[in-house]
Amino acid sequence: MPSDWTILDDIGFRQLSQGVFLYSAFEQGSRAKKYTRVHSSPDVIIICAWGFAQARHVAKYISEHQSLYPTAKILLIYNSVANIIWKSDASQMQWFQPAANMLRECIDSTPDLRVLLHLFSNTGSHSAVQLAEACRNNYPPFTLPVTSIIFDSCPSMPIFGPMANALALGSPSKNILITSMVRVVAYGIIGLSIAFEKTGLTTHVATKLYTRLNSTNDAFLERRVSTEGQIAAYPIPRTYIYGPMDDMIPVDQVIQHANIAIANMSACGIEHASRYVTTKEFVGSPHVNHVRFEKERYWRIGNMADKRYRLYGEDTPRFW
Repeated sequence: MPSDWTILDDIGFRQLSQGVFLYSAFEQGSRAKKYTRVHSSPDVIIICAWGFAQARHVAKYISEHQSLYPTAKILLIYNSVANIIWKSDASQMQWFQPAANMLRECIDSTPDLRVLLHLFSNTGSHSAVQLAEACRNNYPPFTLPVTSIIFDSCPSMPIFGPMANALALGSPSKNILITSMVRVVAYGIIGLSIAFEKTGLTTHVATKLYTRLNSTNDAFLERRVSTEGQIAAYPIPRTYIYGPMDDMIPVDQVIQHANIAIANMSACGIEHASRYVTTKEFVGSPHVNHVRFEKERYWRIGNMADKRYRLYGEDTPRFW
């Protein structure tokens, strides 16, 4: 949970658990009526925040989503170092289950629920993968109902330097000695986690999220709906936003992930798979800060992520 979480309370979010917050426009009364730009809207926007994200920074993305989609619910998910570094998948479910419960309620009232997933960095990508797992562990189980995805500054496989630096950013102290000690510990933790994977003892969390977000058996490539005794599969459009000045997530890792997505969609039988995968480079902007340098372009691209589902996804189902 961010240290400045009261900002979320001030803008109408209620806390569902330690790391999960929900905004519902219809619960805010007149607050939802102030928006004038109305688009065909996703029903739910899931924002999976980056590591150590401060609420005042996340609030800027929330505000724009509210402006673009004034009737949409917004599910905000933070993550923790414990989840990413040492907690087992089973023990993490308590963190993500409240978000899965909320989505289950939405599906019960809106079976054709449309969900825009907005991921930031590897931490947000991990949140999405664990949320999908929590949905599968729900009773009754269900698939995370994604209809479009924005990848901002993600994903990447395990890379020692950037991951250790990212973990060290969590130190709140400005004392040089303490900061140096935290950096040493961070490098040790990341080094051990990568070493364990190389020996085959574990799968690194970055490897897991990088693979799962492109798995043909998960919730992120196709949305599958049962209809009239058949299963209809709809492609899920995705957009990658990245930049060469990002010192955490290498460009080649993002491009590779996009190419794998196209290949795996094609393997699923999706025709013209490349039209569902878009990559957008932002030059000169750092990690999870592309919107600050080209705000209008960023949100034009973000809005198109959902619009492409309406243009392509709903019209091209596969049946079996």
